[in-house]
Amino acid sequence: MNKEKILALTETWNECFFYAFIFFTPIGNAGGEICFGFLALCFVIRKILRPDFRFLKQTEHLWLLLFFVFCGLSLVNSGPFLQKSLKALFLKWGE
Repeated sequence: MNKEKILALTETWNECFFYAFIFFTPIGNAGGEICFGFLALCFVIRKILRPDFRFLKQTEHLWLLLFFVFCGLSLVNSGPFLQKSLKALFLKWGE
């Protein structure tokens, strides 16, 4: 598969999983979280194949990115609570 075909496929899957996410949100958390995971995977694949970071030029997005970077850096100081901090990072931030 070439790059354009993969990008077109991820766009299609992204749309399908977004609609499924909207459908499963009122029903239960498991379906919504699975769809969100696939949405994030499609986003990562698109950014790897076509890196476009123009959205960081807006100050709101830059501040949000800095917030997550500093929250991630706070894991360094968590010491013996690293496992609990990682769980909070991946589960609570994902919600």
